[in-house]
Amino acid sequence: MKRLHLGRSHPAPPLPPVEVPPVSWKVKAVDFAGLWLRIADGLRVVEASPAAQSFFASPALPSSLVTVTRSASAEEFARLAVGGEQGPWDFDAPHFKRLLRMRAVNLGVDGTLLFLDDITELRRLESMRADFVANLAHEMRTPVASLSLAAETLSTDLPPREQRRFIERIAEETQYIAGLLRSVSELALLESEVELTLSSFVLHDVVAETWRRVTDRQGPGVLSNHVPRQMLLTADRVRVAEVLQNLVENAHRFSHGSVVEVGARTGGSEVEVWVADNGPGIPPVELSRIFERFYKVDRARTRRGDGSGLGLAIAKHLVSAHNGRIWAAAAESGGTKITFTLPLTGPPRAAIEETPGPASN
Repeated sequence: MKRLHLGRSHPAPPLPPVEVPPVSWKVKAVDFAGLWLRIADGLRVVEASPAAQSFFASPALPSSLVTVTRSASAEEFARLAVGGEQGPWDFDAPHFKRLLRMRAVNLGVDGTLLFLDDITELRRLESMRADFVANLAHEMRTPVASLSLAAETLSTDLPPREQRRFIERIAEETQYIAGLLRSVSELALLESEVELTLSSFVLHDVVAETWRRVTDRQGPGVLSNHVPRQMLLTADRVRVAEVLQNLVENAHRFSHGSVVEVGARTGGSEVEVWVADNGPGIPPVELSRIFERFYKVDRARTRRGDGSGLGLAIAKHLVSAHNGRIWAAAAESGGTKITFTLPLTGPPRAAIEETPGPASN
């Protein structure tokens, strides 16, 4: 048998280093599809990204930074950037009605690159969230104090009739606190994607069920259900019921016992559903804002228990998940009419007759 003599192994010679050409700032800037401006001596803007050109209304370049941004604060922060600071700095661009955040990269002889982010919506949501937390804390004080007083009173010797009155008060305040906590859960819903489970259902029945739930919670009222009895929708039945719940609750709350009207009709490739009340109405300047998170019309007149200001935002979120639309307008009766649409993903069948007259509950 032959023996193999293995010689001592020698390490392979090192590979020569691979030279990676540096990536120029221009390549990096072009790869960034957002807003950026390049400034040179004298805070002159000599170059801008396509997005920045569009945002700042196609300014002629080169131009001074203050001419492009219409903001003295932007120029102030740009001086810090030229001095070597990187930010970030937030500044208002009132001419464009936006709030911007600036970051800077020093390019040496090529000047300074200013990256801009539009944080208007972020700030608005932060402000609204802070308002919501403050309002929630304020709303909790009264029921907690009431519960404490009721419990303390019940610890004394009271006649049975008086005991029942305080027990009812505890139940009422507990229900109210539960509603506030539901509002926090609703906020989580707004920040998540909606998964839809499609099925065919009779819309008229969903409206009737929704009305029963609302009157059980908020007291009696009058419903005029003009949804055709045989109209079939193909959508997420639970989500559509949630939309109607929010709209009908508001209509019932502000109708003060007068008629709440719900109707539907088909047109083109969609179904149009509306809820109208005979309440005091909403000022025209506020109609476009009522679907914002936490927004309440005229907080000074809002009663305790009038909701968290999330209901209509949730309704919009759920309608949008169905690729539908939602809007508000003044009702012919003088109140408010909110309309939403749902695409016709299935052939609806609508009866010619409508539900006759208002039905009392």
